[in-house]
Amino acid sequence: MDAFRQEQSGVLQKVLGVLVPYERDEHFNILKVSIACAGEREVVVENLPQHIQLLEFLREPILLEGLVTRNGNIETINVKRVIPFVKSEFFNSRKMK
Repeated sequence: MDAFRQEQSGVLQKVLGVLVPYERDEHFNILKVSIACAGEREVVVENLPQHIQLLEFLREPILLEGLVTRNGNIETINVKRVIPFVKSEFFNSRKMK
């Protein structure tokens, strides 16, 4: 029961990757975007209209925080926070050697 409830509500996660177009209309306008992550993981953004500024970060590294759910083979994220990669805690915590 808990696993079912968790899948329905999602798990709060930070997802790091490159933002890419996922779905286009017949005029090639972008309808959906996804974040391509390491290990061939792809997470589709389900609330793009509320975060339309994401289109400015296409093909750029980005960190998204939100509720991640899985339905079969498709993972989606309901974005709560957008963090450009160069400004993220992840980037700032890495030390160059």
